[in-house]
Amino acid sequence: MRCLVLINPNSGRAPEAEAAVDSLRHASDDIEVEVERPEGLDEARKAIERRAREFDALVVAGGDGTFHGLAKALTRARKPVGILPLGTANDLARTLGVPFDLHEAAAVIAAGHRKRIDLGRAGRELFFNVATVGLGAEVPRFHSGERKRRLGILNYPISLWLAWRQNRSFRCRIECNGDRVRGRFIHIAIGNGPHFGGGLVVDEDCRIDDETLYLYAIKPVGFWRLLRLAPWIRAGQLRPWPEVITLRGKRIALHTARKRSLNLDGEMSGRTPRVFTVEPKALEVFVPEGHL
Repeated sequence: MRCLVLINPNSGRAPEAEAAVDSLRHASDDIEVEVERPEGLDEARKAIERRAREFDALVVAGGDGTFHGLAKALTRARKPVGILPLGTANDLARTLGVPFDLHEAAAVIAAGHRKRIDLGRAGRELFFNVATVGLGAEVPRFHSGERKRRLGILNYPISLWLAWRQNRSFRCRIECNGDRVRGRFIHIAIGNGPHFGGGLVVDEDCRIDDETLYLYAIKPVGFWRLLRLAPWIRAGQLRPWPEVITLRGKRIALHTARKRSLNLDGEMSGRTPRVFTVEPKALEVFVPEGHL
């Protein structure tokens, strides 16, 4: 198996990724590894487009934002993809059961077990995990800078509080499989994969290979009520709560009274209105044996 590994040399964890690549290289005599070190996503996309046909597999060292930015290039390459998780949240790796320890993640690739997964589509954009509007779309704006570097995933509750203080409810019409729901909400999430925000779950039934999108929408609530909901949001068990609407389907459309910012996989990506669909079995990935 010939692997092309992409590592951002500017990442603070680049040396760890390089060491993990050595683990992959020495895992088997049947594995050949070549490393490219693109300076950014544009260079990484070009490297995939230019060189993918030379290799049997592509390995990306990065977090959810990296995979989001490379989604189109990876699907077009039609090669199995391995993950060396370097991000803060690593929700895609979490969903796939890929260990956060980079040497263990390299061992998953070396073992060679693969599964095909779905990707979500929001208009022309692809996403792996979850799309959010409202509160969830604003949290990443505060989850940045020195506090993010210092606290990592522990910065999310602080970012949630800061986003809630500035967030306003909005009117939205939701269409799902022909049904329509209208209301005022503070947060809407649509999941292709179950995890987002560092381990929150969009729905306990959500799977990244079940060809279904899962939505929940939170009506206006106070911050303390939102905190009461938090454990259930984390578990994806929101159907019993009257403040929450849950839906699932293969096509979901959001029409907001005013344009609202949209977040895909933790990255800001345009505005509503938007139609969400599923790209079934769009990408083959390396996963631990027995996972998915």
